[in-house]
Amino acid sequence: MTLYPRNKLLRITCVFAVICWLFLFTFLIGILLYNLEFKLYLFSIYWKPLFIGWLFFSLAYILLALIFHCPHCKKRFLIQTNKEKHRNAQKLKIFNFWSTTIINILFDNKFTCMYCGNSYRIKQKHKRADPNLLL
Repeated sequence: MTLYPRNKLLRITCVFAVICWLFLFTFLIGILLYNLEFKLYLFSIYWKPLFIGWLFFSLAYILLALIFHCPHCKKRFLIQTNKEKHRNAQKLKIFNFWSTTIINILFDNKFTCMYCGNSYRIKQKHKRADPNLLL
């Protein structure tokens, strides 16, 4: 498993993706409740900031996702396309390849490129200091 460079920026990009989905989910639930005759006063006030927040984080995610590519196949692993996926690509049962990559980066500190199947870790293991070097 190879160490992937720029791990902090990669984690920030994945957090932006999660924030985008949270903004979108909140916005859509608010629209649904507002249209079902609940007429939420708070939603009528906060729909613009929710939409602007979603738009900001979506654009930030897209711009940051374009930076990252697999060192082996040079394809962008944070953007899922209709191209054929590698047989070693990881996919959780209820998620697609893209969201599995995001979840693996955030929680497991590793990911597998969906296009070539190579595995990468994004956080270097902490090594203990050798006591003999301190003397």
